[in-house]
Amino acid sequence: MDYSVAINFAKASVTGRIVGGWASVVTNNGEVVEDYQGDIIPIDELRKAAHQFVCDARVAKAMHAGNPVGEVVESVIVDDDFAEALGITDGKRGWWIV
Repeated sequence: MDYSVAINFAKASVTGRIVGGWASVVTNNGEVVEDYQGDIIPIDELRKAAHQFVCDARVAKAMHAGNPVGEVVESVIVDDDFAEALGITDGKRGWWIV
């Protein structure tokens, strides 16, 4: 199975050599988000894909090609239950990775 992830970095640490951001946002303030390829991904399908990616691949490539340039070291699906449990008020729901 091929995977590709585009990330707008929301947090970066030069000393720790890590970056973090949304790998995929499926809803924003309750509104469904269409991705760059025109796909709409239900949160449960995103969760399955994220779990498989973390278990099987975990590698990041520059623009999805070539040799690995990093690997995913943190991953969380932010759904309504998770956001409520942590008091997250941002309306985005999806997959956050570091």
